[in-house]
This record gives sequence, C-alpha cells and structure tokens, in this order.
Amino acid sequence: MMRKVAALACLLVAILVLAAWPDVLFVEQDAVVFRPSAVFTDVIGYVRGVADGTSFVYGFWDERSLFAGLDTRIVNSFLYMVVAGLLAVAMGPALGIWLTAGRHDRLKDAVTLTGAVPDFVLALLLQIAVVAFYKSTGHRLARVASIDSSRPAILLPLLVLSLVPMVYLVRTVSARTYQIVTEPFVTVARARGAARRRIYLTQVLPNVTRYLRADVSRVTGLILADFFIVDYLFNLRGITTLIFSFGLKGGYRYSLVVNGLILSVLLYAAVYLVLRAFVRGVEALAVRA
Repeated sequence: MMRKVAALACLLVAILVLAAWPDVLFVEQDAVVFRPSAVFTDVIGYVRGVADGTSFVYGFWDERSLFAGLDTRIVNSFLYMVVAGLLAVAMGPALGIWLTAGRHDRLKDAVTLTGAVPDFVLALLLQIAVVAFYKSTGHRLARVASIDSSRPAILLPLLVLSLVPMVYLVRTVSARTYQIVTEPFVTVARARGAARRRIYLTQVLPNVTRYLRADVSRVTGLILADFFIVDYLFNLRGITTLIFSFGLKGGYRYSLVVNGLILSVLLYAAVYLVLRAFVRGVEALAVRA
C-alpha cells in the first residue's frame, strides 16, 4: 500500500514539474531563457489555486469553470479509448495466432508494415481519401471530423486509434505463438493425435493470454499517446483538446495543463482496468475450453 501511495505521489510531482517546463525554458526576444525558479512559482501558484478554486478556471477573455462540460469530454475520451482498446486486444492476438498457425508470413509482414506509418500521417491520409471518394462518387464513407455531439466522427478515429496497438499485438503474439508451439506440452498433444484447432484453442490460446496480460499496460499507453493526436485532428472534444485549445494557444495556462494531464492519467487507469478485465475474461474462457 505504501509503495502505491509513494508511486502516485511521484507521478503527481512528475506532472507538476513536467507541466512547468514551458515556463522554465522558452524563447523571449530571440533569446533562449532558462528560468528554473518557474517550477516553484507554478507549483506554489497551483496549490494555492486549488485552495481558492482559481486552478479550476481557464480562458483568456472570459474565464470559465473547468467542470463545465468536463463530463462530456471525459466520457468521449473514455469511450473512444476503450472501444479502440477492445478492438486491438480482440483482433490483434486473434490475427497474430491465425497468421502464425497458417504460416502467412508475407501477410504478417504487410500488416506489420502498416504500423510503421505515423499516426498523424495515417489520419490525414484517411481524411483525404474519404474526401476524394465523396467528391468523385457523391457517397460519404465516414465523417472526417466531429461537427457536434449529434454528428461525431467515429469510424476514422477508431481506425487510427486501434491500428498501432493492434499491429503491436500481432507482432508480439505471433512471436510468442512460435515459441509456445515448440514447447514439449504441445509436442505431446500432437503425438496423442489432438486436432490442430484443439491444440491452438486449449494449449496455445491460454498461454498467449497470460503474456497478453503483461502487454495491457503498454497497449493502453499506446492508445493514450495516439489519442492526443486523434482527438485534435478529428475534433473529438476530448480531454486532450482541452489542453491544446486552451492550455497552449494564446498563452500558456499551467493549471489547465496540470489538470488535463491528471485527467489523462485517470483515463489511462480506467481504460487499463477495462482491458485487463477483458483479457482475464478471455483467459477464463480459454482455460475452460
């Protein structure tokens, strides 16, 4: 328990220090200014603002409360991240096992190659492709950005969010599947005449899901990192656009950036718990099979 409390305290300190960095190192009158004392100034100001409530308001001409519409931003961010995570965790391992079992090495290389495309490039290419298709045919495949809460962009953001973690899982699960199928217990099952499908279902899958549990934290981290880009490019009105639109534009707002980063960490924890529970459920079903 003490270790968890200490870890959370260290994480909070890291966020407070990291958020102060733009005030520590910046350019002023064509000269680079390094001001380490800004860390203490910002942190002390934030703590005082927590006490009197000023750390929870933002804006430059008209101040508004951080909590106004915050629930919608949190729900939007959570839903996009969870759905993308579930798609990646469900499709990545399944595709990795299938490619390995069927020895589709060329197809696996092609899938892995798509993961090398940067997220923002993929998002822009998809948006351009959808616009070009609409202009040439008059049919809309998907929305290239969210217009309002009643007309959100869904397909393209989920594609971009889920692709990188899915490709990562395809690569790692494929490598682990190769390792598992050479284990003695799989060789014994083959010698006893067990069907190939039965071996992969009862011997390979349960072992793969045990490895997958350790990868959930990394998958969640990839999704959160991608969401910073996807949220902004597709105008999803999530937590990260709050940071970019009001924390960094028109002047730097330290308290808003800190609050946004803290909320991002909480979102990470929530998405991680959901994905971990999903993997445990798959593992339980695989063991019973």
